[in-house]
Amino acid sequence: MTETLVVSSLSTGQFQDPRSLKAESRKTKVIKLGDDYHVSCGTLLPLAQAKIVDIETEKTLGRKEKGKLFIKSPYIMKGYLKSENSKGSEIDADGWLDTGDIGFFDEDGHLYVVDRLKEIFKYNMYMVSPAEIERIIGEHPAILSAAVVGVPNEETTSAARAYVIVKPGCTVSEDEIKKHVA
Repeated sequence: MTETLVVSSLSTGQFQDPRSLKAESRKTKVIKLGDDYHVSCGTLLPLAQAKIVDIETEKTLGRKEKGKLFIKSPYIMKGYLKSENSKGSEIDADGWLDTGDIGFFDEDGHLYVVDRLKEIFKYNMYMVSPAEIERIIGEHPAILSAAVVGVPNEETTSAARAYVIVKPGCTVSEDEIKKHVA
């Protein structure tokens, strides 16, 4: 990672008199990226830095490009106690914490966290987000809720398995859901 698009902030919001009805307001916003709307986490805390990198190549990505989120800050942990090789998030030699999250920055420096990397699986060489499939299934008029997980598959490495809750009084077949997602 030679080039780094680093986003940082020196402002955490607008502070008002604590006797007022609003002691603090934090700026957040909603953005449309592709077909999806995302709510920002806001801007970074003072002294915090973050970068987004490609999941496979680890090259730094630009604004509105989804990738793996790294943060660097005096507020984060220094490492794992008595562990040379931890499971989960890692901190590299330069102090960047791999959060395990997928996110992006907009043109104003607002951070959007849109998925968890651990939940993403590979299908026919494509990275697949269970959250995206859940959203599409959830758009079906007969579906109340859906959960999608990756399961092993000999032909494609992994495949999606969906668990759905059908709305009371509705019926839907597995084939109908598959057609809806396709």
